[in-house]
Amino acid sequence: MLIIPSKKTTKEKIDRMIEKLKCYNYLGGECKKCKSTVDLEFHHRNPCEKFIDIGRIWNMVNFKFLIIELDKCDLLCTKCHKKTHSDKNGVICNTTI
Repeated sequence: MLIIPSKKTTKEKIDRMIEKLKCYNYLGGECKKCKSTVDLEFHHRNPCEKFIDIGRIWNMVNFKFLIIELDKCDLLCTKCHKKTHSDKNGVICNTTI
């Protein structure tokens, strides 16, 4: 049985892709380290300042709100992102609630 996605589902996917591209373009559209333009991810330079996970909410909030979080990030390809995290040996944030 073939399931055809509804127009709403397709529109939501397109809207999500547009928001994702806006975020990528805002950060230069390429990996900050190797200049790759594929498999891009958001890397918080200081994980202790991370307020939200951009990849989970970019289609749910106003782009102006995302800019606040994007300004804390670098755009890295998957390979460079993994290398960056492996080099840091885990950062522990001291936070008080």
